[in-house]
Amino acid sequence: MQDEFAADIESTVKSGAFPDAGELIRSALKEFMARHGFSGTPTQRNDAQIEAYKRRRLLLEQAWRSPPKPSSGKTALTLPALLAAMRESSRSEKPSTSMYFAGADVDHPYFLQSDALGIGIAVLPEDAAKALTRKRHPHQVEVMFVLEGAMRLHTESNEPVVLRKGDYYVVDKNVCHWVTPIENEPGAFAFVKTNPAQEPRGVSCD
Repeated sequence: MQDEFAADIESTVKSGAFPDAGELIRSALKEFMARHGFSGTPTQRNDAQIEAYKRRRLLLEQAWRSPPKPSSGKTALTLPALLAAMRESSRSEKPSTSMYFAGADVDHPYFLQSDALGIGIAVLPEDAAKALTRKRHPHQVEVMFVLEGAMRLHTESNEPVVLRKGDYYVVDKNVCHWVTPIENEPGAFAFVKTNPAQEPRGVSCD
């Protein structure tokens, strides 16, 4: 397959159709992958998972394009743009108000697959239904970092804790926990989990 791909690039170069090397390689790779049945979406997944993968890809691309291009010509995915896109998605039939960026399950093309660390972001109150679920992680330590606004963290046998931007909290293994939004204070938080592939990943406390 490598030889065939190299031949495709060589043929395209000789045609003179692409003076820009980056565009040349992207076009040759796209044609090669299509010819061999690579769809750009994860394999061995059901239709709902594939649809979610595509939806998150589009959301991230939307967030990437939204900031104005800086004079330096360098672009980046900014946190405000991403949070705005996630909040906007809450108005759709299938929202993406909580999204992983690293972990065991590949959720979109801009993902770091890892069995060592899971990393994600959630927005409140849009993700409240999921965040309100009382759960514990038998094999995972979870650290929550507040990125914007505020949230209320509940853990078993303790009074709720209000966390604001810049605050963090470490939830140990097997500790039942859940999150509630604070009225009139939209929030966003990042979560980092150890051992994201070890089962069971999450167990209901109810």
